[in-house]
Amino acid sequence: MDNIFFKYKFNCKQLILGERIKKGTFRPCLPEYISSEGNIIPLPFSTITNALKHYLRFDKKIYALGYLTGYKRDIFEFAPSDMALNTAKFPLQTEFFSDVEGVFYIKKNSDIQQENTVAELRSIYLGAMKSKGFGQCYLNFEKISKPDKVLIGKLKVRLYEEVLKEFGISEVIVPEVGYLFKPNEKNWTKGKWIKSIFEGSIVENAPDILVDELKNLKEV
Repeated sequence: MDNIFFKYKFNCKQLILGERIKKGTFRPCLPEYISSEGNIIPLPFSTITNALKHYLRFDKKIYALGYLTGYKRDIFEFAPSDMALNTAKFPLQTEFFSDVEGVFYIKKNSDIQQENTVAELRSIYLGAMKSKGFGQCYLNFEKISKPDKVLIGKLKVRLYEEVLKEFGISEVIVPEVGYLFKPNEKNWTKGKWIKSIFEGSIVENAPDILVDELKNLKEV
């Protein structure tokens, strides 16, 4: 099937995207990436795809990608409670994004074929601490996108290595490697960390919505 995507824009009042180091007291948000569109925050494939599965059904094959295009950074401080002792634990801080704007794309495939399947989506929850009021994103379906192929480009999203071919990427020339969490389909509280390709990687034959085009490898 051709690379056809359903494009959304979204906004969110406050959003937490990041991982706290074990036993750490501060959780930073994801880093910025300088793209041809300006500074963006790449959304991990796991974050956006798993959020969509909550609304479009867990058993569907969903391939989605996106990034934040507008945001501010703020700090939220909180003290988790110990219910057994009726006390508060050591205070923690988490960085969060406020006044968020972003874009994401859902790839059309055998499970996601009809425009009305996704056009009815009005909101999803992304990121951490949803019970504290974070993460509700309001969606605006924009259009069906048929991106052009880019021979060589610099990736501006984070993808599982195992799904690169789903987006038409034929080769990773210069990788920026990391790991993203992949939940167990039968128990979403469990899973494993799998090898992934991060923003800044040089790839071949990607849709132009995933990359910034390079004329040749001398631009790297």
